[in-house]
Amino acid sequence: MRSPLLATKLYVPTPRPNLVSRPRLLHQLDADLRSNHRLILLSASAGFGKTTLLSEWIATHADQPRFAWVSLDERDNDRDRFFNYFIAALQTVDSSLGQTAASVLQAPLSSDATYPFEAILTSLINDLAAHPAPLVIVLDDYHLITARLIHTAIAFLINHLPPHIRLVIAGRSDPPLPLPKWRASDRLSEIRAADLRFTPDETADFVNRVMALGLTADQVSLLESRVEGWIAGLQLAAVSLQGRTDAASFLAAFTGSNRYILDYLVDEVLHRQPEDIQHFLLRTAVLDRFTGALCDAITDRTDGQSTLERLEQANLFIVPLDQQRTWYRYHSIFAEFLRSRLTHAAPQNDVADWHRRASRWYEQQGLLIEAVSHALQAHDIEQAATLIESAAHDAMFIYGDARTLIGWLDALPDVLIQARPRLLAIQAWALLITGQHAAAEERVHAALRLTPLDDAETRGEIEAAHTIISVLSGEIDHAIELAHTALPQIPARDVFVRGMVLLNLGLAHDTRGEGAAAEQAYTQAIALSEASGQAFIRLMAMIQLADLKVLQGQLPAAAAMYRAMLQPVTGQPLPLINMAYASYGRLLYEWNDLDGAAQCLSKCLELGRSWASADMLLVGLIHLAHVRLSQGDEAGLRDVLAEIEPALNQNVVAPSTLNVVRAYQTRLWLRQDQLEMARRWALEYEARRAENMLPFLRPIEEATWVRVLIAQGQTARAITMLEPLIHSMEEAGQIDHLIELLMLKASAYAAQGLASQAEASLMRALTLAEPSNYVRTFLDAGAPLRPLLHSIAPRSNYARQLLAASGVESSTPLTQSALIEPLSDRELAVLRLIVDGLSNAEIAAQLVIATSTIKTHINNIYGKLNVRSRTQAIARARELRLI
Repeated sequence: MRSPLLATKLYVPTPRPNLVSRPRLLHQLDADLRSNHRLILLSASAGFGKTTLLSEWIATHADQPRFAWVSLDERDNDRDRFFNYFIAALQTVDSSLGQTAASVLQAPLSSDATYPFEAILTSLINDLAAHPAPLVIVLDDYHLITARLIHTAIAFLINHLPPHIRLVIAGRSDPPLPLPKWRASDRLSEIRAADLRFTPDETADFVNRVMALGLTADQVSLLESRVEGWIAGLQLAAVSLQGRTDAASFLAAFTGSNRYILDYLVDEVLHRQPEDIQHFLLRTAVLDRFTGALCDAITDRTDGQSTLERLEQANLFIVPLDQQRTWYRYHSIFAEFLRSRLTHAAPQNDVADWHRRASRWYEQQGLLIEAVSHALQAHDIEQAATLIESAAHDAMFIYGDARTLIGWLDALPDVLIQARPRLLAIQAWALLITGQHAAAEERVHAALRLTPLDDAETRGEIEAAHTIISVLSGEIDHAIELAHTALPQIPARDVFVRGMVLLNLGLAHDTRGEGAAAEQAYTQAIALSEASGQAFIRLMAMIQLADLKVLQGQLPAAAAMYRAMLQPVTGQPLPLINMAYASYGRLLYEWNDLDGAAQCLSKCLELGRSWASADMLLVGLIHLAHVRLSQGDEAGLRDVLAEIEPALNQNVVAPSTLNVVRAYQTRLWLRQDQLEMARRWALEYEARRAENMLPFLRPIEEATWVRVLIAQGQTARAITMLEPLIHSMEEAGQIDHLIELLMLKASAYAAQGLASQAEASLMRALTLAEPSNYVRTFLDAGAPLRPLLHSIAPRSNYARQLLAASGVESSTPLTQSALIEPLSDRELAVLRLIVDGLSNAEIAAQLVIATSTIKTHINNIYGKLNVRSRTQAIARARELRLI
């Protein structure tokens, strides 16, 4: 007698109210109906929304195709029971389907394992072939089916399905079916965890529309990054958030140890695994990423790779990290859950031993950074210190991660560091990179005191750090002396340290204006690194050499070098490359290639963000702000400015970077007529100007200060400041700075009405600028420089080119007749007093009229001149020869 069937196992689940619709996945499922696919497989871990997606999909099809549904459970591993439900589901669509097959299943023979089950399947397939309409059969929770006979029967069924029939299998693991064969013959469609994860938009829709939590965009983004699109994790987090007023603090602390997450993963995942898998999961939870061999080292087993493949097939919250399926990681929430369990399920000595094993394995593979991390977690301090001495160069220079190195050193007892000179030297390098020069110098002197005089190798490495400290402190002579002392002590095999000393020697000569000596040192560093394969030294030397070419005013030569550096490379580029993007972006900006500059600087920002390089992020942002202003892109400028100020207030930015960025930010304020902001910077700069300024910073900050003085009308003081600067740049051969300073001197003379001196200074600037095609230096000076360019245009083709680039024709002299409505005599009188620097009240007193009348005259002047500020009005008046 046929056992009764549970009717509710055949019900299609009703879509949840207020569900988050998944149109991209619904579109894919609909496309599968029109394809040659016979099997549609939804395979993902618990809680990824497989059943919900299918119920929504079915609800979108009122008529065609028709759907048959079976919700499977463990008891359905009996083949007869399985197919009784399978046929019953078909008969909810058409009662004639499977009648013959069902009658055979009810016969006594069906209990004999030798009866011809293929005949039953053949009868069933013939019925489906005769069915006139499209039909989709859904088998939900198929991961619960373990019977080999059922898998064999389903494979036979799929191989012979009629073209208008589709089978959908949904489960937590891949079924043991010939999936590769069907994939190759295009008979299989797959929707996996990567497809099912909520997108950021879907996450926002769920938490704020469905759950009505009212989270901010940043909070939604944080939550999405924590759960990695895992829908059940998102729902559990939302439940935990309901009724809370401290959403921000909750999200910051939300991990796999959350009680709802714990309960779910214990019941739905961990306890459903065999004991050997549970042990494997807990031991490997100490690893951030893993491969089969590493798992073997941790677990004392030899089946690591096959176990990882089983876990992936079972969709057990494991994420492959490469196409070869060699490296994996656990889903972040699942990893946190396992580590939370680990604290209660394993003795701490065992956990430390697993970390120690991982450290040894990584060290044997040459993966020293990972080896250090596990040694520290094993509390094996001596081993960690030894590994740090070996791994420091890679951490700092190859991966650009000095802060990780500082974190390692902070984890070591200070007494241990103070006893090991190489650790002190490494700490000095890390402090240098993060802008802590005084602390770095302290470590260098301590290291030298500890190092025996006959230990030339260690002393050479320490002196290399000492050299750059001296350069950055402005002690250039001492830096050169140290470099020449260190080079003979450093063994030829220590290419990295020799290269660093040569780089610093070049920088010292560069700073002192000795271009030929600097170029020689950089070239030696490049040759040394190319012979030894030291990519970091080579790239750093090329960047510094190209930057030197810019400083010397050789922009075409520098551009060629930057382009060579920025050619695509195989593998991960060095973090240092964002310096090349920043420098090339600035050069393209000077050439007025605004789109090219924006592209390079945006790439600099992308790399700065991905490598958490706050310094390069700020440099890229401030120069991109100038580009956006020149492009007239107000929205883009607002976006960049909104990012600059928070970045400036971080405590991880080197002081020298802050000073550079503040200087260029002041120049931006001047271009926007924000004189009060510029004035505040000038006051702050003047207060610290007497301090020992870094040599490379001096011309940047001094030129910025001069710009503020000119904008304030203090032109005499500006000229006084410019004279020694111009002289020093001439001596140093720093043509790039010299062009800017001569342009500023011309502007200051023009403001004083000293036309001949102004023209002479500008002509000299143009003569130096023309061979390398400097453009933005002159265009960014704005309206005040245009009358000068007009006056020399008849005898300077380059001046005419600049006027054309600024959108102003040079052939027609500009006068008041160029105005649509000329200024009245009274307005001209007011304008002249504005030029003299008088306030509104002072102008009113001199002309014996009311202050309110003066305001009216000024508004009229602004309107007729098409300007918005006094500075612009003065510049426009000079351009029109009104004053």
